[in-house]
Amino acid sequence: MTDRQSLRFKDRATGVDVTLVGTMHYNQVSIELASSTVTRLREADALHAVVLESCPSRWKKTQKTQPPGSFLRWFLYNEMLAAADAAGDAELWVSGFPHFKSVMSDTLPSGDTSDNRTNQ
Repeated sequence: MTDRQSLRFKDRATGVDVTLVGTMHYNQVSIELASSTVTRLREADALHAVVLESCPSRWKKTQKTQPPGSFLRWFLYNEMLAAADAAGDAELWVSGFPHFKSVMSDTLPSGDTSDNRTNQ
């Protein structure tokens, strides 16, 4: 099953399968997509890492101020927390946008990380 908000490809350098999930912050559909994608890959033993595009210091603050079971975690639950929660023991990488864009330009088949999008 593929989703219009997901892009699957092989990393150019390693040949490893990559699934890139596009999300909208704090959107319930995006939260469910992030969680279900990570869960599906984990259960198929195809999940090796989850990469979150976020400022590392902001992510650390989120983890500190929104621990599991807290009111803030429930109230401010988002796609990044959902993906991290679903990841289980998989490696979790947090990277700010400039570094994330650089990594993606080395990873994407075309090397194109521009904002030119096509609605299908």
